[in-house]
Amino acid sequence: ATFLLIQSSFCWGLATRSLDEAGQQLDGPKQVFAPTYEDLRARLDSVESRVRTLSAHPNREEIEHRALLQLRLDAGRLALESVSLESKLAGGRGYMLHSGTARRLREAAFLPVQSPTEVQLQWLLARSA
Repeated sequence: ATFLLIQSSFCWGLATRSLDEAGQQLDGPKQVFAPTYEDLRARLDSVESRVRTLSAHPNREEIEHRALLQLRLDAGRLALESVSLESKLAGGRGYMLHSGTARRLREAAFLPVQSPTEVQLQWLLARSA
């Protein structure tokens, strides 16, 4: 339980920073991404609430395993989508080697294959349905 919560918290933090950066760039023509940004912010609030609730649980062994798996999957997907939005808004400068956007892109790209992988998470969730 603790491991999945730590991973989910990392994803939450990554998504938070990416959305903070994206929000500062939603001007001019880039406003076409405002609905996507708002959707991701709402999903971020949901992930944050679940991370905080599950982390505060006095006995982590009693937490429903399915809830942890779903949280980790949702948080990972949110981080990946948030970084993708940030990179679209940053444009070419976001790909400069030492930019924060480039670092977050590398971190987010690893999430689907980090153990438990997205495949494993989906398989475990399907099995527990």
